[in-house]
Amino acid sequence: MDNKRLHFYLHEYDFPYHNYLLENLIYIDKIYEEGKVDALGNELANVRLYHNDIWNFLNPKLIKIVTENYYVSPPFIDHEIGIYKQQNNSHIYPSHNHYHSSTMIGIVYINPPKSQEGGELILHPNPAYKDVIKIIPKPNKLYLFPGWVFHHVSPQISSIPRYSLNWGYYSRMRPIHKLTSDQW
Repeated sequence: MDNKRLHFYLHEYDFPYHNYLLENLIYIDKIYEEGKVDALGNELANVRLYHNDIWNFLNPKLIKIVTENYYVSPPFIDHEIGIYKQQNNSHIYPSHNHYHSSTMIGIVYINPPKSQEGGELILHPNPAYKDVIKIIPKPNKLYLFPGWVFHHVSPQISSIPRYSLNWGYYSRMRPIHKLTSDQW
């Protein structure tokens, strides 16, 4: 398995389910479109993908990668998968973190952007935004980083909607990578 430490706070893992996600993209988009507006009429940046066939397929594989590669406690709540759909600069989501909701964040891209199309993943592990990590995501990869790290995606230039799935692991302890000893 090809796993890389792209940065102290960003690790990349093989996640060979790109074809499965592409085959289910119509269903994923349907869930997104049906859930993108909440009960108060607010448009959501992420729509939950929870306890359905896709969640049941992906969730154990995501948990396995975390537990094989990190010292973590068992999760204390069910993991959620969020669908994020970015189109032509819609959903310019500000830099944010998941400090209060996840110990680790995982992102999988269904149709990642190509070079020069925008939509890159940008992480700011330093609160002063001095240390910026910017990557062009690839298919069949899972990107993991600490939930407290601020992140956002760059504006998208392409008119083709870009879909990604984000996932949170909820541990009572700070994750420690088993090989590098990186503590998040």
